[in-house]
Amino acid sequence: MDKSTAIIISIAILIGLVLFRKVFSKRKLVQEKLSENFPALWRDFLTHKVLFYSNLNDADKSLFEKRVQLFIATKTIEGIDTDIDDTIKLMVASSAIIPTFAFSKI
Repeated sequence: MDKSTAIIISIAILIGLVLFRKVFSKRKLVQEKLSENFPALWRDFLTHKVLFYSNLNDADKSLFEKRVQLFIATKTIEGIDTDIDDTIKLMVASSAIIPTFAFSKI
């Protein structure tokens, strides 16, 4: 094996390891977030501010909450000339989940 082939193989292995680690750490984060209890303040906010959520049955509310947790854990929400707090995160997550809620379940 010549030197250039060894370098290419080394780079490919390194990229593979980095990608594997990224996927593994994301899965771990998702599992951790989904196992956490949904914050009561978040539930209260959704109940009073998101009509779609307040009209769901208890089972669908639980699923909606898990999707909110998953969205917030895996997406970056950035503001332009504004601070991002939990209220904004919940509104963005809800707005993203509502149109697709009837599709595949977690």
